[in-house]
This record gives sequence, structure tokens and C-alpha cells, in this order.
Amino acid sequence: MEQLRATRRAGRELEEVRPDTRTAILDATERLLAETPLHELTVAEIMEAAEVSRGTFYSYFSSKFEAAAALLERTMSEAFDVMRAAIDGVDGPPTLEELRNYLVGSTRLWQEHRAVLRASHENWHAVPELREQWLAAVERFTDALARVLSSNGDPSPQLRRRVASALWATERLEYIADSGVDRDVRGGDELIDTLMEYWAPLLRA
Repeated sequence: MEQLRATRRAGRELEEVRPDTRTAILDATERLLAETPLHELTVAEIMEAAEVSRGTFYSYFSSKFEAAAALLERTMSEAFDVMRAAIDGVDGPPTLEELRNYLVGSTRLWQEHRAVLRASHENWHAVPELREQWLAAVERFTDALARVLSSNGDPSPQLRRRVASALWATERLEYIADSGVDRDVRGGDELIDTLMEYWAPLLRA
């Protein structure tokens, strides 16, 4: 019994000295989502992959859905940085080349974090934690992109609606292209060309 207690105590100490246990949990969740659908994934599997105790997991997240929402938030923050690096802060609306560079970076990030984004796409409408995070990300991107695409930095309601529509279309097309379910919606340069058909007209809005 004493040996068991010592083992558990050593495990807790190992968790405490980690630089970021929360990050370890999120990274483990992302790895597992690459192989297991969110609705089938268990907290126990996340705990094992992250090498944390049940108490430690629940000190950060109340459920696997809250962990998935935090993972989506992290991914969307990275996606926002990609957008800002490509077109935010440019002198006036972006050029076609800058806009294309943004879409290339966005689709590359989609591939890098496809497990997170696929799980979010498939579950956001049914999981409150994901829904809140997903809609907040759409709103944030709509605000930023509408401002950048506006000639005076003060987008009209019509431009905001068009930007929001283009964002939803982009997300859907990236998901379909990644799934490979429709031979007419392919990835790579073909997907970028298709997305440009949605976004390029907004430069003249």
C-alpha cells in the first residue's frame, strides 16, 4: 500500500513540474481526434495520452467537450495570426496576391489541424461549448476581414454579410475538399482558385 501511495505521489509531482499541463492535455486531445471521433473519445483516453490524473484533467476542463472547445479556440487564434500576417495592416484593401496568400495559409493551417477542425465542423451545432467557440471565431474573422476589405475601414452591413457568407463557404469547402467526398471539390490549387471566386469580388465591394 505504501508503495502504491508513493507511486501516486510521484505521478502528482511529475504533473506539477510540467511547464504547461493544460497544453499537454490539449495536444493529447488533438492527437486522439485524428483517430477517434469526438463523440467516441473518452476522458480516460485523453488522461492516458496526456499522462495526467483524473483530478488534474478536471482541474482544467469539466468535460471532453470543454477541452475540444479550448483546442478550437487555440487553433482559431493561430488562424487569426495567419490572416493578420497576410493581409491585416496593409495599406488599403489587400491585393489579389495578398488575398490568395491568405487563403493558401488558411488551407495549409486547415490541413495541419484537420483533426480539430473536422471535429468542430461535425459537432459545433450539437455541442454548446463548441458552438459558442465556433460562432465567436466567425464573428471575430468577419469583423477583421470586413474592416480590411472596406475601402475606408468602416464596412457597410452589406459587406459584413458578404464576408460572413464567404467565410462560411470557405469553411464548408475546406471540409468537403479534405473529406474527398465530391470529385468536383478538390484541394490544393483547385480549392484556392475556387475560394478566390468567392473572395476576389469583395475587393471591389
